[in-house]
Amino acid sequence: VAKNPANGRAHNNLGKAIFSAGRSAEALGHYEQAIRLQPKGAEPHYNLGLALAHLDRFAEAIREYQTALRLQPNYAAAHNNLGNALAQAGRLAAALEQYEAALRWRPDFAEANNNRGNVLVELERWLEAVKAYERALQLQPNYPDARRNVAQVLAQLGRVPEAIAHYQVLVQLLPHDEKARAELAQLRALPPP
Repeated sequence: VAKNPANGRAHNNLGKAIFSAGRSAEALGHYEQAIRLQPKGAEPHYNLGLALAHLDRFAEAIREYQTALRLQPNYAAAHNNLGNALAQAGRLAAALEQYEAALRWRPDFAEANNNRGNVLVELERWLEAVKAYERALQLQPNYPDARRNVAQVLAQLGRVPEAIAHYQVLVQLLPHDEKARAELAQLRALPPP
C-alpha cells in the first residue's frame, strides 16, 4: 500500500491482516479504499461486511454481503455470513434462505450446516436442526460448535444417550471446557428412562 496506494488488492489484503489482528474498525478504511479502487470486486465488499458485523453494525453488513452477492452470486461464504447477519437482525426466515443458498453452492460447507441448525432451533424445528448439525459433523467430525449444538438439542428432545455420546466426544475435543463437562455430568446424573 505504501509503494502503490492505488492498488485495491493491497488495501484489501492489508484490511484482512488488520482485521485478523483484532482491529476491525481500523480495517474498514482499507476495505472501503479497496472498493473505491476495485468497484467490481466481490471480496472487498464481503470483507467489509465481516468487519461491520464484528462491530455489531448488522444493517450495514447485510448491505455489503448483498453487494458481494450481486457481483458474485456463487459466493458461498457471503451467503453464509449474510445469513448470520440476518439472524442477528432477527430475520430468521431470510437467514435460513441464505444458509440454504450457501449449501447449494457448496454442499460440503460444515459451518453453513451448523448455522442453519441454529436458525432451525430458533424456529423450533428441532428434528431438522438435529439433521443439520449431524450433516455438519459428517463433513467435519471435530467441529466443537456443531457437536455441542447437537448434544444440547438431543438432550432437550429427551434423547439422552445420544446427547451423552456427543458430549463425550466434545470433552475429548475440548478437555478444558468446563461447561461441556458440567453438561455431561448433568445428563449422566439423570435417572434412566
